[in-house]
Amino acid sequence: MPEDMPPAAPQPEQSAPEQGGRFNVCIRVKPLGAGGGGGEKERETAACTHTVAYDANTVSLVPRKAGVNAAPPPWAKGRPTTTTQGKRLAYKYAKKVIMPSEDQEDTYTDTQMDSLVQAFIQGYDVNFMANGQTGSGKTHCIFGPPTVDWTDPACAPDYGLLPRAALAMHHMLEEARESGGHTYVLVGSMLETKWSNWVMADLLCDKKDVYFNAEHEVVGAVE
Repeated sequence: MPEDMPPAAPQPEQSAPEQGGRFNVCIRVKPLGAGGGGGEKERETAACTHTVAYDANTVSLVPRKAGVNAAPPPWAKGRPTTTTQGKRLAYKYAKKVIMPSEDQEDTYTDTQMDSLVQAFIQGYDVNFMANGQTGSGKTHCIFGPPTVDWTDPACAPDYGLLPRAALAMHHMLEEARESGGHTYVLVGSMLETKWSNWVMADLLCDKKDVYFNAEHEVVGAVE
């Protein structure tokens, strides 16, 4: 190796992520008072036939009335089920159920976000997403509650998965820079996607339209 060539960038001590398209699923039970578009009031109507029960490994639909059968909700299709005395239909999840009593730091740990960050630093493509209906807690989980102030360090305990992952990534790259003298460049974009007709808007440029080209690359987004 020529003397003027810099050494290879140091890699975190972390095994490579599992291959083969495997992914982990966690259920985050939204804390009451977390805010969101769905409102926070608990209400029962004549059309409400089931309540939801949960523990660390299972989400269950419990009939409120005798003789009512539990039908799988959309998020449970294809999941293994167990029935207790014909009254409860429980859905088993591969990873775990994150209780409403657990805070944002617990959620970050339970979803193993640090392993995704470390894999990204090693050069692997990684992805995480939140799926759920309006008001179910996606924004709270990914970003934090509506009251979070990004300029106030006192709000750090309320940070969701995304800012925590970004800060962890920045910390790892800064350690690599200080220990090995390497310089890294991070590039990012922020897009809003409407899957019904594949329309995308750039949130960093007054929601201007962007699009996929024939190679499935995003064209027109601000970096």
